[in-house]
Amino acid sequence: MEKVEPGLKREYGKGTLRVGDSFAPLFANLPETLQVWNSHGDRLTKLPAGFKAVATTENSDWAVIQNLDARMFGLQFHPEVAHTPHGSEIIANFVHNICGCGKNWDDAELH
Repeated sequence: MEKVEPGLKREYGKGTLRVGDSFAPLFANLPETLQVWNSHGDRLTKLPAGFKAVATTENSDWAVIQNLDARMFGLQFHPEVAHTPHGSEIIANFVHNICGCGKNWDDAELH
């Protein structure tokens, strides 16, 4: 069972995400280092069964986790905001490449 606890430091504002798994489908065709927007005061202290970490931030070894068999992902940043420059591409990777939704879908309503 996963475990979430209060963080030692609250993350609010710009952060740097480092993708450690070059095969992570959320980050297909994206740089290994990305600017992201954080807004949380908690942290994951135990991974759920079947999940593995694919990206980190300064304060989290598990900023992005995935279970490809279950097609489930956990992100501890906000891809949907303008302050995450590649957020639209992350969402598009999820919608198109992982979920298999058609290319007619776009994120115009998220902004």
